[in-house]
Amino acid sequence: MRTKVFYIANLGSEMLRAFSYLEKGDKAMSEASILRCLKIIDTLLANEKNSSGTKEILILKDVLESILHGNPQKYFITRKDLEIYFNPFALRAMSITK
Repeated sequence: MRTKVFYIANLGSEMLRAFSYLEKGDKAMSEASILRCLKIIDTLLANEKNSSGTKEILILKDVLESILHGNPQKYFITRKDLEIYFNPFALRAMSITK
């Protein structure tokens, strides 16, 4: 079984990938990346029933869906904001696997 930290670290990587594609103007690849993010979020939500992290996960899902549906200005989140948020999860995931 994979851990919550593993999924969130992978979600961060995929979200940063989606932003990278958006910055390059590659809509098809950004949409594919966002769909992979939503799949990870669905997995997290399925394992997070009524936990304290559910609200954060739902906000991340809303951010992605707003971008996917062409409303990226609903949230003012930059790539740097995502890096700051997700880096601790990535570092933790890497420390667990060593």
